[in-house]
Amino acid sequence: MTGMTGADVRAAAGEMTRVLRPVADRDWTVRAGDLEWSCWTTAAHVAHDLLGYAGQVTGRPDREYLPFDLRVRPNAPVADVLAVVAASAGLLAAAVDTAAPDTRAWPCCTPTTSPGASSWAGTHRRSCASACWTGCSPTHRPATRSRCCSG
Repeated sequence: MTGMTGADVRAAAGEMTRVLRPVADRDWTVRAGDLEWSCWTTAAHVAHDLLGYAGQVTGRPDREYLPFDLRVRPNAPVADVLAVVAASAGLLAAAVDTAAPDTRAWPCCTPTTSPGASSWAGTHRRSCASACWTGCSPTHRPATRSRCCSG
């Protein structure tokens, strides 16, 4: 397996924002695909976890996640939430790029060899996109969401 770099993190976040910015004017209160969360909450969750991962890599705790959270203001426009995703990804990318190759962060993840963060961001991007905004093909989202494609 090849190592994950900050460029991988930035690319995943860049793809997420590239796909979702054009639909920032849509209804982000709808469920994000199969998730129970709204699209807005899912995007804020991505930002939260990217920042949390950056803390894990730089803080290097050995038993649990560090006790801090990112709070995105509930009234933040979607474009701002996506900017927070990009900022959090930038912080994680910097953390990954400056971490020593043997750095480990709880829970036993290897930031320089694990594709986890970039594939995880892609999964959540697809959850938001599948809610109805990008493409109306039934293969992109559940048929029960077809009403969303009219917007």
